[in-house]
Amino acid sequence: MTPLIIGMTACLLILSMGVTAAGSAFLAGRRLQNLCDGAATAAVGAVDRQRYAAEGAGQTLPLSGAAGQRVREYLQLRGTDVRATTRVGDGAVTVACSNDAPITFGFLVGSPTIPRYATSTARPSL
Repeated sequence: MTPLIIGMTACLLILSMGVTAAGSAFLAGRRLQNLCDGAATAAVGAVDRQRYAAEGAGQTLPLSGAAGQRVREYLQLRGTDVRATTRVGDGAVTVACSNDAPITFGFLVGSPTIPRYATSTARPSL
Protein backbone atom coordinates (compact mmCIF):
# COMPACT_ATOMS: atom_id res chain seq x y z
CA MET A 1 0.00 0.00 0.00
CA THR A 2 2.82 2.40 0.85
CA PRO A 3 4.51 2.08 -2.58
CA LEU A 4 1.17 2.86 -4.24
CA ILE A 5 0.73 6.02 -2.16
CA ILE A 6 4.31 7.11 -2.83
CA GLY A 7 3.92 6.42 -6.57
CA MET A 8 0.63 8.31 -6.79
CA THR A 9 2.11 11.25 -4.87
CA ALA A 10 5.06 11.37 -7.28
CA CYS A 11 2.70 11.30 -10.28
CA LEU A 12 0.60 14.12 -8.85
CA LEU A 13 3.72 16.14 -8.08
CA ILE A 14 5.03 15.75 -11.65
CA LEU A 15 1.60 16.59 -13.08
CA SER A 16 1.31 19.75 -10.99
CA MET A 17 4.84 20.79 -12.00
CA GLY A 18 3.91 20.32 -15.68
CA VAL A 19 0.74 22.37 -15.32
CA THR A 20 2.71 25.12 -13.58
CA ALA A 21 5.34 25.11 -16.35
CA ALA A 22 2.64 25.30 -19.05
CA GLY A 23 0.94 28.18 -17.23
CA SER A 24 4.26 29.97 -16.89
CA ALA A 25 4.92 29.63 -20.64
CA PHE A 26 1.43 30.91 -21.45
CA LEU A 27 1.81 33.94 -19.17
CA ALA A 28 5.23 34.70 -20.68
CA GLY A 29 3.59 34.76 -24.11
CA ARG A 30 0.85 37.11 -22.91
CA ARG A 31 3.46 39.39 -21.30
CA LEU A 32 5.43 39.52 -24.55
CA GLN A 33 2.29 40.30 -26.56
CA ASN A 34 1.41 43.14 -24.18
CA LEU A 35 4.92 44.59 -24.45
CA CYS A 36 4.81 44.30 -28.23
CA ASP A 37 1.41 46.03 -28.37
CA GLY A 38 2.76 48.90 -26.27
CA ALA A 39 5.88 49.17 -28.42
CA ALA A 40 3.77 49.38 -31.59
CA THR A 41 1.64 52.09 -30.02
CA ALA A 42 4.79 54.00 -29.04
CA ALA A 43 6.16 53.64 -32.57
CA VAL A 44 3.00 54.96 -34.20
CA GLY A 45 3.34 57.99 -31.94
CA ALA A 46 6.24 59.03 -34.19
CA VAL A 47 3.85 59.73 -37.08
CA ASP A 48 3.68 63.38 -38.09
CA ARG A 49 -0.09 63.77 -37.72
CA GLN A 50 -0.34 67.02 -39.70
CA ARG A 51 1.39 65.51 -42.74
CA TYR A 52 -0.60 62.30 -42.32
CA ALA A 53 -3.89 64.27 -42.33
CA ALA A 54 -2.78 66.27 -45.36
CA GLU A 55 -1.42 63.36 -47.42
CA GLY A 56 -3.82 60.67 -46.28
CA ALA A 57 -2.99 57.04 -45.69
CA GLY A 58 -0.30 56.11 -48.15
CA GLN A 59 2.23 53.36 -48.53
CA THR A 60 4.69 55.08 -46.19
CA LEU A 61 3.79 56.90 -43.01
CA PRO A 62 5.29 60.37 -42.53
CA LEU A 63 7.42 59.99 -39.41
CA SER A 64 8.43 62.94 -37.26
CA GLY A 65 10.98 60.75 -35.46
CA ALA A 66 12.45 57.28 -35.74
CA ALA A 67 9.83 54.63 -35.01
CA GLY A 68 12.51 52.05 -34.20
CA GLN A 69 14.06 54.42 -31.66
CA ARG A 70 10.69 54.85 -29.95
CA VAL A 71 10.30 51.08 -29.72
CA ARG A 72 13.76 50.69 -28.16
CA GLU A 73 13.06 53.47 -25.65
CA TYR A 74 9.71 51.92 -24.74
CA LEU A 75 11.25 48.51 -24.11
CA GLN A 76 14.27 49.93 -22.25
CA LEU A 77 11.98 51.78 -19.84
CA ARG A 78 10.41 48.45 -18.94
CA GLY A 79 13.78 46.76 -18.45
CA THR A 80 12.98 43.84 -20.71
CA ASP A 81 15.11 41.42 -22.70
CA VAL A 82 12.79 41.66 -25.70
CA ARG A 83 14.25 41.86 -29.20
CA ALA A 84 12.14 43.89 -31.61
CA THR A 85 12.17 44.79 -35.27
CA THR A 86 10.09 47.62 -36.67
CA ARG A 87 8.64 47.86 -40.18
CA VAL A 88 6.89 50.96 -41.47
CA GLY A 89 4.61 50.71 -44.48
CA ASP A 90 1.10 50.01 -45.72
CA GLY A 91 -0.24 52.85 -43.56
CA ALA A 92 0.84 51.10 -40.36
CA VAL A 93 3.77 50.34 -38.10
CA THR A 94 4.42 46.64 -37.47
CA VAL A 95 6.60 45.50 -34.59
CA ALA A 96 7.81 41.90 -34.33
CA CYS A 97 9.02 40.92 -30.86
CA SER A 98 10.78 37.87 -29.50
CA ASN A 99 12.51 36.73 -26.34
CA ASP A 100 13.58 33.63 -24.46
CA ALA A 101 11.17 33.53 -21.53
CA PRO A 102 12.13 31.66 -18.35
CA ILE A 103 9.59 29.04 -17.34
CA THR A 104 8.93 27.55 -13.96
CA PHE A 105 10.19 23.96 -13.65
CA GLY A 106 11.85 24.28 -17.05
CA PHE A 107 14.10 21.36 -16.24
CA LEU A 108 11.07 19.08 -16.77
CA VAL A 109 11.02 19.91 -20.47
CA GLY A 110 14.81 20.07 -20.77
CA SER A 111 15.22 23.85 -21.00
CA PRO A 112 14.89 26.67 -18.45
CA THR A 113 13.64 29.02 -21.17
CA ILE A 114 11.23 28.86 -24.07
CA PRO A 115 11.32 31.08 -27.18
CA ARG A 116 8.26 33.30 -27.56
CA TYR A 117 7.21 35.44 -30.54
CA ALA A 118 4.61 38.18 -30.99
CA THR A 119 3.66 40.67 -33.69
CA SER A 120 1.69 43.89 -33.29
CA THR A 121 0.45 46.37 -35.84
CA ALA A 122 -0.66 49.91 -35.08
CA ARG A 123 -2.30 52.43 -37.38
CA PRO A 124 -2.37 56.14 -36.62
CA SER A 125 -5.70 57.80 -35.99
CA LEU A 126 -6.53 61.40 -36.64
